[in-house]
Amino acid sequence: MAVDRSQFVDACKSDDFPLVSSILADFLQENKTTSAGEFAARHIQDFAVRNEWNPVKVGFLTSFTLEPMNAALTLSEFNQGRSVNSSYWPYGQWQQELMIGSGLDGFAPNAVFILLHLDDILPKLARQHIASENLLDAEVASFLGSFETGIKEFRKRSQTPIFIANFISMSRGFERCFDRNVEKGRQARIDHLNQGLTRIVIQHTACFVFDYAGLVADHGRNNWFDIARHYHIGASIQGKMLPNLAAEISRYLSALLNPRKKVLAVDLDNTLWNGILGEDGLDGIAFDGPYPGNAHADFQAMLLNLRASGINLAILSKNTISDVTDVFEADNGMTLSWDDFASHQVNWDDKFENIKIAAQDINLGLNSFVFVDDSSVELDLMREMEPEVEIAEFGGIATRLPQLLCDIGGFDALSLTDDDLNRSRSYQAEKLRKVSSEKSVTKDDFLASLNLTVSFKKLNEQTLRRVSQLFGKVNQFNFTTKRYSESDLAAFQDVGGYVIFTTSLQDIYGAYGMIGAVVLKISGDECHIDSFLMSCRALGRNVEDAILSHIETIAKAHGAVRLIGEYRQTPKNKFIENFYSERSFQKISSKKGFFEFDMEHHDHPDQLKYITVVNEDE
Repeated sequence: MAVDRSQFVDACKSDDFPLVSSILADFLQENKTTSAGEFAARHIQDFAVRNEWNPVKVGFLTSFTLEPMNAALTLSEFNQGRSVNSSYWPYGQWQQELMIGSGLDGFAPNAVFILLHLDDILPKLARQHIASENLLDAEVASFLGSFETGIKEFRKRSQTPIFIANFISMSRGFERCFDRNVEKGRQARIDHLNQGLTRIVIQHTACFVFDYAGLVADHGRNNWFDIARHYHIGASIQGKMLPNLAAEISRYLSALLNPRKKVLAVDLDNTLWNGILGEDGLDGIAFDGPYPGNAHADFQAMLLNLRASGINLAILSKNTISDVTDVFEADNGMTLSWDDFASHQVNWDDKFENIKIAAQDINLGLNSFVFVDDSSVELDLMREMEPEVEIAEFGGIATRLPQLLCDIGGFDALSLTDDDLNRSRSYQAEKLRKVSSEKSVTKDDFLASLNLTVSFKKLNEQTLRRVSQLFGKVNQFNFTTKRYSESDLAAFQDVGGYVIFTTSLQDIYGAYGMIGAVVLKISGDECHIDSFLMSCRALGRNVEDAILSHIETIAKAHGAVRLIGEYRQTPKNKFIENFYSERSFQKISSKKGFFEFDMEHHDHPDQLKYITVVNEDE
């Protein structure tokens, strides 16, 4: 609907975020000018301040003028439910701020984006790649060397996450016809430069490549760059492209700040394949071949990639189970197999009920789910009945399917750990454990049959990202629900008195991977359990007591005699509220939520008769 400025201003005076977000979208749809965006951003900022939103602080180090993006970034961040406080350093000062950082350090951002244009930083490669060919290798090597030095100097002062833009040239020249036909063409050198950036990134904690080159390619180089303003005032990006850059920056910030979705629940008819199985039969559905089968084939390929990256798949379908299994059992060349899905809810019950059963199967909360269906009725019911589930709507248009999951953003990840890559196998193993549990006469029989091995290891650079993921997503068995980022955890390692270790678990069915993390602060004779968290998939195996025993071993080795446990109740961790008291910890009356155990005069009973413990640091 049409929204004028007064209506938009009135809406911003409320504290109703969904209402303001909806009216903002309508207002910007009707008013697409730069001045309208700046007007909207001012009032959105007022809304955030009035409602006491804590802003995300983002610092920008650039080789060009980027301040005109600020309004677009304010609006983009608001659409993600965040307020933003951005600071832009004068273009060309990026290296000084990395090396010395007087202004950047004082601003103390939550994230830093380094956006450099090839034409500004490597002029010979950008404009003299033929005339100065003998100088190009030295120019690239010099830049990469000085850039890495800057990153190292910044890392000595801060563990703030850094996003580093890769390079794309602002224009193509007359070399376009022969550049790819020579061994060291300009584009080959740019590719080499970007590979050098990647090598720097993977060697430093909390550093990530921002795929600026891919973003420019998406929108078209000639649409993106403003060559005239580049020469006149150093404002190299066309104004109409700034919202696209802002949206991409917000997407990377969401991947940094938000837990990744863990499950995609997908419909079958007219979603996983074209056609209605119950009406068209096995021979009447299509998941390959010409349109629309080819679109569904590409969608299935994307689902297979999601699964390989650590996302679980689930089927939610109103169908007869035997008809569906016939499709998967047929030798028909379908990309996905029945075993690629961690849960199969195929019946005539409501899908909002079935998704709860799927959540129990996979042992994850509904806030980890994304639901894809071609039916607006099913999607609306899911929105109404299970609002925690994120909806992916494609309107039944098959050509939208391959891009659908990319547009959601909830499956974005800044990196993939070994646990991510092995997660689908771990859930298959969990199915086997459930079968074993059902066959066992007692819990002791079940635990004894598992041959459990618990391993402990101090935090290191290889495990840092996975540990930060655990802090971001574990809610149930988490005593304080403190959300430590990679940079927070890395900073603890530079401070005396902190010990951080991880827990991994394995049994006869396979490896669970990393399932727990603990942060200890040891001072004098006291060891404070700052954070103690464990994945729910390891519950019921006495692993928590093995972890507590290891905590005591570490505390005693550092001379501590008092162990202090802390519990902060949340709606999701109430079931562990008695954990410490059940293990002989005494409440500290003067400090709510704190418990004390005297290790000098008391011992915990041995709970580890079914568990082999391995300390990997010994």
